[in-house]
Amino acid sequence: MAALSSQRAALLVALVLLVPTASLAATGPDPAGPPVAAGDRWIVGFADLAAADVDDDEWRGHTVLDVNDAIGFAVVELEDPASFHLEDRHRDNVEYVEREDPTAYVTLFTPDDPRYDEQYGFPQIQTPTAWDTTLGSADVNVSVIDTGIDQDHEDLQNTVAEQRDFVGDDGTADDRCGHGTHVAGTVSANTDNGIGVAGTADGVNLFVAKALSDSLVVQCTGSSSDIADAITWSTDNGADVISMSLGSSSASSTIGQAVDYAWERGVLLVAAAGNDGQCSDCVGYPAARERVVAVTCTDSDRQQCSFSSQGPEAELAAPGDDILSTYNDGGYTQLDGTSMSTPHVSGAAGLALSVDPSLTNTELRDAMNTTARDLGDAGHDNEFGHGEVDAAALLDAVGGDTNEPPQASFTADCTELNCTFDASNATDADGNLTSYDWDLGDGTTATGEVVDHSYEAEGTYTVTLTVTDDEGTQDDATTDVTVSGSTSGAILEETFDDGAAQSFALSGLWHVTDACHAADSSPNHLAYTQDDTCTYDTGDQTNGTATFSVDTSDARSPQLAFEHRWETESTSCGLISCSGYDHMRVEQRTGDDWTTIAEWTSLDDNQPNWTSASYDLPADASLELRFVFDSRDSQANDYEGWFVDDVTVADAS
Repeated sequence: MAALSSQRAALLVALVLLVPTASLAATGPDPAGPPVAAGDRWIVGFADLAAADVDDDEWRGHTVLDVNDAIGFAVVELEDPASFHLEDRHRDNVEYVEREDPTAYVTLFTPDDPRYDEQYGFPQIQTPTAWDTTLGSADVNVSVIDTGIDQDHEDLQNTVAEQRDFVGDDGTADDRCGHGTHVAGTVSANTDNGIGVAGTADGVNLFVAKALSDSLVVQCTGSSSDIADAITWSTDNGADVISMSLGSSSASSTIGQAVDYAWERGVLLVAAAGNDGQCSDCVGYPAARERVVAVTCTDSDRQQCSFSSQGPEAELAAPGDDILSTYNDGGYTQLDGTSMSTPHVSGAAGLALSVDPSLTNTELRDAMNTTARDLGDAGHDNEFGHGEVDAAALLDAVGGDTNEPPQASFTADCTELNCTFDASNATDADGNLTSYDWDLGDGTTATGEVVDHSYEAEGTYTVTLTVTDDEGTQDDATTDVTVSGSTSGAILEETFDDGAAQSFALSGLWHVTDACHAADSSPNHLAYTQDDTCTYDTGDQTNGTATFSVDTSDARSPQLAFEHRWETESTSCGLISCSGYDHMRVEQRTGDDWTTIAEWTSLDDNQPNWTSASYDLPADASLELRFVFDSRDSQANDYEGWFVDDVTVADAS
């Protein structure tokens, strides 16, 4: 049998997903349409919402569900249909009324992976529509039996749940061939992460079983026993789907027994049909086995790939020509082959099981076949089997009225012992939240979207929110909240009264002095000057810093405050710009880089009198702060300098 994949350079056809747009025209109730009934929801648009008699709860006896101030409409639920008339649109500045249909508009998920547009296969098998339902569930396990995986690849981080190397007989399935990394990426590359490519079913658990050796580049080989071991290991570890982008022209009883073992335990097995085309009956093994789904190849025009094997065992087709995916050099590459087609089918199977985990392998297989897009001759044929896999149609068939669970989320805002818990960020994608139940961690419970609570004592409390949707499905969110009697007070306070800068590291001319400006109210202060001349003229450029550190992790609104005055080179520079001279800055950093939070230059007027300054600081951080003086040159430095006093960092809340 010919190799199952070959690397070629070819031009990808970019597919653009077009979403129909709704008409902007709005009409009132149609007398010939459905009758108006109690409980109906209507949108009422106003010429002037402010002038309309609409409040938060009621309009003309009808319940107001929503008011949009930006474009001036209200959504109302009818209480008395008899009072709601077509002519309402012509009175009291009502511009239009239209029936509210919560299912009129749909969205199609499109990942933000930068090379997703080069992956024509996903739109072709309708995965963007399927992704609106699920990206895959961590309760579903898809095992890829191949050459291993590059676990350090940027787009495969944290994707592998279980792994085994049956070639080297160890627990790490490193890929030195590339083929397995490419296949695994098509199944489960991190999707919508702003990096590289997308995977068919990013959310499923990925098992990696290395059963093919590193003997060749791309086309690597393996033994029947290693492959059989990989099948049984995958089964015993809970695989729901086994994906095999491998094959041989001859059948193996060992692999056949392993296939039966897996199938009888509920596993769906998917394998590449082979790359021996064009031929009339050449599907390889294990794909040709009755209990394995044999996958042939389609190109971007939904034509059979020239290399694709075919035969009566062909069951499904999927894109496999010029498929972009992850590669074991840390990058991405395009490969051809039914090897590339197979993970599209395996991933789609993982999505279906994510929607309905109760499906048996027989039920799942039947659903995939009956929902496939028929290609070639009508019905089953040797080239495409039942047709090209259709992920969206598959999920529609197996999903029924499945409920997407709600997502619990809340914020906590505490002042001293008083906290407000807000669950307005909790969501239910396919319905409504019907209840919010709180365990506030001190033996107190509460209900409601927003809850205020006062704790009796300082401490850390574990708060849990449980939300319930209109199908009765629940979700929890938990966080620890720390409260104290008071979080205000000084984090740092430096008056320099003792003649020292206890918290500061000083460089340049910075020092504590009372030699200059003894008439000031504070006898000691931090100064950038020289005591003997009361200037910063050293005969050369001069610069220095006064640096200190603070921890604002216990402060909600930390603030730096200080008193200062200065005299530097004036703004009277004639025709010469002064912007490059005599800079004074306050800077902060939490990592490697300093950022300026305040700055004065020679373009600013001198400040001979003490003045107050204060600046907000980041909360929950370990900060370094510094006062920076820089004369920028050696000229015109015979000025007094910069004087700083009463430096504090405190919680301003």
